[in-house]
Amino acid sequence: MDGLVFLALGLAGLAAFPANLLARASGAVAGFLLNGRVTFAHPARPPLAGRPLRRFALVWSGLTLAGTLAVAALDARFGLWPAVAAKPFIDAVLAVLQFTASRYWIYR
Repeated sequence: MDGLVFLALGLAGLAAFPANLLARASGAVAGFLLNGRVTFAHPARPPLAGRPLRRFALVWSGLTLAGTLAVAALDARFGLWPAVAAKPFIDAVLAVLQFTASRYWIYR
């Protein structure tokens, strides 16, 4: 989802750094809600407040910064299309890291 938002914002003329931040934010809301209510749901506690939300925000911020810097560097060096092409691979690495953090720390 955020890949399409990134592409649309890039084609609209927005620089890679803010376009990727906005794209990742659009996916973060959906990811937090779905993971908290479905993937890592636990009947004994409400998953979408307090500590899980703070932990999610911390992990998401760090991973978003890393991914955004990578995409922006590719855009600066090679242009928009190589950055768009590389974004799914960057996001796949970030997804594995986010899932691992979610499983073992955020929704624990």
